[in-house]
Amino acid sequence: MDFLTAVGRDAAMARAASLADRLRTGLEPLNGVDMLTPADPASRAAILAFKLPDAGGDPWDWCNMLRREHDMRLRPVGEAGLNAVRASTHLFNSEDEVDRLVEVLATLL
Repeated sequence: MDFLTAVGRDAAMARAASLADRLRTGLEPLNGVDMLTPADPASRAAILAFKLPDAGGDPWDWCNMLRREHDMRLRPVGEAGLNAVRASTHLFNSEDEVDRLVEVLATLL
């Protein structure tokens, strides 16, 4: 809490949203990725939900493989039949980590 207080809530939220924007920019052109989180700046968030091609398995398969083989933690989103994956960016994430996720998915797709 001391760290977050020192950084400031607005700065932390802006950093996380900036990383999410970077991730969106990297994922949108990838073949088979269907972005579910709106791009509207008014609904800007540090969480992106997206679908990956069915050929790669269900969201649990994707998330387990990314964790196991690439040390990346994403969350499967099965509610309401979405069958999607969610990536959450945070203040402590780096641009390199975001870029690495995009690179890994681009290789897999």
